[in-house]
Amino acid sequence: MGVAAELILEAKLIAKGFNVSVPTLSCPYDLLCDSESAMNKIQVKSSNVIQVAGSGKGKYYRFRTSQGSGYSILACYVVPTDTFYFIPWQVANKRHTLNIPLCGKRATIYDEYKENYAILEETH
Repeated sequence: MGVAAELILEAKLIAKGFNVSVPTLSCPYDLLCDSESAMNKIQVKSSNVIQVAGSGKGKYYRFRTSQGSGYSILACYVVPTDTFYFIPWQVANKRHTLNIPLCGKRATIYDEYKENYAILEETH
C-alpha cells in the first residue's frame, strides 16, 4: 500500500494547488510539497489494520515514525477512511510509533492534524 498511498497524496495535493515533486534518487522522504509560502519534505505512511490495546477498549491505527529521517511532515494515511493526518516532525519525532486512536478518551488527540492541508502552508 506504500506506493499507492504516496500516489493518492500526490494527486490530492496537486488538486489542492500544491506543487509536488517526487525524488528520483533514494532520500529520507517520499514527496516534496511546495506552496507559495512553504516547502515541506513529506514521509508517507499507511495503515489499514486496526490494532487493539490490552483490554480491547483502545482501538487505533499504528504508524512507524522513522526516527532520524530527514522529513518535516509525517503524512499518516488511514486506508479504510481515506484520511490523511499531517503530523509535523516536532510532534512525530518524540515517538517510535504513532497511534491514531479510533475511540476512547484519546480519540481526538490528533484531530488538529486530520485532513489539515493548511499545515503544509508553513515550513516545518
